[in-house]
Amino acid sequence: MATVNLCVRPEMKDNNGLMPIYMIFQHRGKRFKHFTGLKVPQESWDAKKQEIIEFNGNTEKWNHTLSTQKIKLLNATYHILREHE
Repeated sequence: MATVNLCVRPEMKDNNGLMPIYMIFQHRGKRFKHFTGLKVPQESWDAKKQEIIEFNGNTEKWNHTLSTQKIKLLNATYHILREHE
C-alpha cells in the first residue's frame, strides 16, 4: 500500500529561516521526496498532524493545497497500480 507523508527539511532552511515542505511517497520499499512549493518557519509546522499552524494568515489555504497534492498523488498511484494488476 502506498503512503504519503509531509515533513519539513530543516537542513534546507533558507536565508529567511523558512523550511521547505516535502511530500514523502513510499510504496513497496521505494520512496521519493517531492517539494510541495511551500516553505514555513519551524514554529509554524505541526509534525504530528503534518500541517501548517498559523502562518501569514494563509494557513487554511496552504493546508488545503497540501491535502490536495497528497490526494492527487495517491489517486494517480492507485490508477497506475490498477493498470498493472
